Amino acid sequence: MKECLIKVVIFVVMVTLLVSIHLIKIYTLPFLFIHVPKTGGNSIKNTKFFEDSIYFFHTSINDVIRKGKKYKSSYTIVRNPYDRLVSAFFYLQDGGMKNVWDIESMKKQQKYKNNFKEFVKNLHKFINDTHYKPQYLFLSDKNNNIKVTHILKQESLNEDYIKLQQMYGYSPVSLKKTNISKHEDYNRYYDEETKQLVQKFYQKDFELLNYQM
Repeated sequence: MKECLIKVVIFVVMVTLLVSIHLIKIYTLPFLFIHVPKTGGNSIKNTKFFEDSIYFFHTSINDVIRKGKKYKSSYTIVRNPYDRLVSAFFYLQDGGMKNVWDIESMKKQQKYKNNFKEFVKNLHKFINDTHYKPQYLFLSDKNNNIKVTHILKQESLNEDYIKLQQMYGYSPVSLKKTNISKHEDYNRYYDEETKQLVQKFYQKDFELLNYQM
């Protein structure tokens, strides 16, 4: 009887130890930030929470999973598709940040300069451009299942990011907007025709990310 009790105690101790080691490993893993272009991601980069995250420039979570990267939790920022499209268009029209991705996109977009409507009519040609690629493609697996744990919205980013920091025990830091494109309210750039084209192109973004068409 005594030997059985000792074996049970040893078993419980071993299980507890293994669970503790597993939890420690999870605790020490970094967060994963999926940066969808033109959603406000640059505004979080000077925070402690971001410093404790791994980040691959404009890479999808599917690619991160496929590479076998380990992380304890993932987060991203999304934006109203109408607004994001206008922001990306004028960001590139104004010169972008002069990196290789921006320069390449600017060249392709050059023929539509100052003609947003004509650009929207040809939006399908930019399906693989990182600035215009539908957001859900950065966040989902091959079956279109969203795999990111926490989805923050650009429209309420400061409040959402404060909640995320507090959730993991960080002292919350308020954000300042950075890398802002110069343009009027996005609604002014759309008519019924261009709205319908955007709805078709970004249909899954509207549906999966809960934005109203």
